[in-house]
Amino acid sequence: MKTTYKKMIAIVAALIVILGLGFFFTHQQHTEAADNGTGRTTITFWHSMNGPNEQVLENLVNQFNKSQTKYTIKPIYVGSYELSIMKYANTVGSNVSPDLVQSDQANQSMMIGLNATVPVQKFVDRDHYDLSQLYPGVTAAYKINGKLASMPFNSSSSVMYYNESLFKKYGVADLPLSPTYSDVTKAAVALTKKSKGAVKGMTMQIYGWLPEEMVANQNSLVVNHDNGRKAMATAATLNSPEMQKSMTWLQDVIKQNAF
Repeated sequence: MKTTYKKMIAIVAALIVILGLGFFFTHQQHTEAADNGTGRTTITFWHSMNGPNEQVLENLVNQFNKSQTKYTIKPIYVGSYELSIMKYANTVGSNVSPDLVQSDQANQSMMIGLNATVPVQKFVDRDHYDLSQLYPGVTAAYKINGKLASMPFNSSSSVMYYNESLFKKYGVADLPLSPTYSDVTKAAVALTKKSKGAVKGMTMQIYGWLPEEMVANQNSLVVNHDNGRKAMATAATLNSPEMQKSMTWLQDVIKQNAF
């Protein structure tokens, strides 16, 4: 157990992924007009933020609720992103369906396919909301045919990090500022060999979004119709040369016993 623990904390390179997430406005029309006699309209908001992130979300909601007297946002934690989507799909059209629901980017097509949401673009156009204050690279991920389907909320990127102390301990040169896949392989193999197998050079989270990002770095896509941005995707291109190249890279690191 002690050796296993050391290997776990000694991992040199790991990829941390947080999916892009957005708000979907649903067709559900609640009539909770009264909130303890205040006359406010209550808007239920299903989300998947827990721990510190939930505290931040509740602070934002409280700030909004105090800033005006017309609406009261009621945040409700409904579990993981996957569980939230399933709960929403099973309650569409019922009186328990929320007014706002948080969804990960990967389920955007499913949300649109339920035909139970209102495109955010409708509110953007109606209220003349200035989208230029949002990062274009983020809003692009939530657009279908150039129209905003959902509102970006907490969007992040995949990140690679490495244990600089271990590099120093085993005499491995630091990675360059923008390392290539070859640089990562070289460092991972060197760390594994110089530590005599005490640590593995790298690891990667088993998460479907990572291969998609690796393919995107090669200016390629994983489904047709511009990754589902021009029309609903109808076919996958998972066996593309770019995906094969990515998987071959991982296989190479594994064969060298550095994964």
